[in-house]
Amino acid sequence: GNGVAAGLGKLGLFIPRRVVSALQNGMLYHPRTYHEDYYPSVEALNSLTQGYGMKLQRFNYTMPGIPKWRGKLYGYLMIPVHGKVQHWWLLFGGNGMLALDWLNFANSMAHEEQKLVHASLDNNHQSTKDDNFMDYPPTSAFVLLDYPGYGGCCGRPSPD
Repeated sequence: GNGVAAGLGKLGLFIPRRVVSALQNGMLYHPRTYHEDYYPSVEALNSLTQGYGMKLQRFNYTMPGIPKWRGKLYGYLMIPVHGKVQHWWLLFGGNGMLALDWLNFANSMAHEEQKLVHASLDNNHQSTKDDNFMDYPPTSAFVLLDYPGYGGCCGRPSPD
């Protein structure tokens, strides 16, 4: 923001720094929010993740520079219903993305992990003919985070 304002100042234009910053942020960031018609409730989404042996939970978090009184920041935790977590994935959205946009990816990863565990046990003759790969709980957990100003989070996106 300072470089743009300084450049415009050299041209003899005086534009307040806040205006330049607002214009710059409007061009760089494209925050979205959750809408009930596009994203169902966490409870409804949880029923989808349970098909992969996972459960979805929403949680609050804090961030330096954003006082709690200004509002809440939210994230989502997708963890195995059964079994021990061995791998953690921390997923942030790209510009214009929401944390829940990662659900299909996380579900796919959990599903692939179940197939790999089953195949590994099958190759080592540790599984039975009646085993199904869905019988093996996933061992990965996913932390899905929305940036300030995205999803249901307070604040505004910024380079800080």
